[in-house]
Amino acid sequence: MTGFGAARSADGLLEVEVRAVNQRHLKVVVRAPEALSGLVPRLEELVRERLARGSVVVSVRRSDALAGSAYRLDVALLERLYQELVAAAQRLSAEPPSLGQVALIPGVVRPEEQAEDLEALQQALEGALREALGRVDAMRAAEGAGIARTLEEAAAEILRLAEAVAARGPEAMREQAERFQSRLEQLLADRSLALDAGALAREVALLSERVDVSEELQRLRSHVAQLLGAVRGAREPVGRKLEFLAQELHREANTMASKSHDTALVETVLAIKLRVEQVREQVANVE
Repeated sequence: MTGFGAARSADGLLEVEVRAVNQRHLKVVVRAPEALSGLVPRLEELVRERLARGSVVVSVRRSDALAGSAYRLDVALLERLYQELVAAAQRLSAEPPSLGQVALIPGVVRPEEQAEDLEALQQALEGALREALGRVDAMRAAEGAGIARTLEEAAAEILRLAEAVAARGPEAMREQAERFQSRLEQLLADRSLALDAGALAREVALLSERVDVSEELQRLRSHVAQLLGAVRGAREPVGRKLEFLAQELHREANTMASKSHDTALVETVLAIKLRVEQVREQVANVE
């Protein structure tokens, strides 16, 4: 599931942005200024407390008022470098550098380290991150509600189609038996063929088993009921459970398809498979 949230700390000096996209497992990346790198583990921990799966990127920015350090000029280094460069320019008959140009040499002007209250920064960051995660949750909840409606619609259609299979099944089995009986009578009429009665009985039994989808229908209904129960009663992440149920629905639909030889049954089972595939696509986005 996807989500986005951004928030500022109470003093307005820190901004936290959270972006989450769907992924089977949880991956958290925190991007923060070097001065705040010590707070990254705590921010990752907060994300893991709120989210169970997805690829999550947390970006932390600080305003110039907080990020801007005072700068210190190393006067002794400036004078020494200037004198040396002027002397070198004279020897080379070149234009001597200006003080400004010398000041650009790394190390002449350095940011002055400032002691920062990391505890206060951590509290401010945690507050902003919690607020941003709340907005991510709100967006994901809205998306989840839409997915839930789609799953319920697909489940209702699967059940309707399953009833159509159940209603057509006995008639399809009878027609299949009549075709088998007709073929058997043709074989019996051919006196040159030696037919074993026991073998014929086994073939009849196997035929009946190969076309009977009652067990698959029973399991299909059970899986749909469990899926609806998980969707409607979700109080914690149910993505893995839904993925398992979708896989089992797919298995039962495939088995029914392999057993169906009646044209009407084949069409109905194919419609079930399409709906099951829709379920599989949707649950891949559920936490």
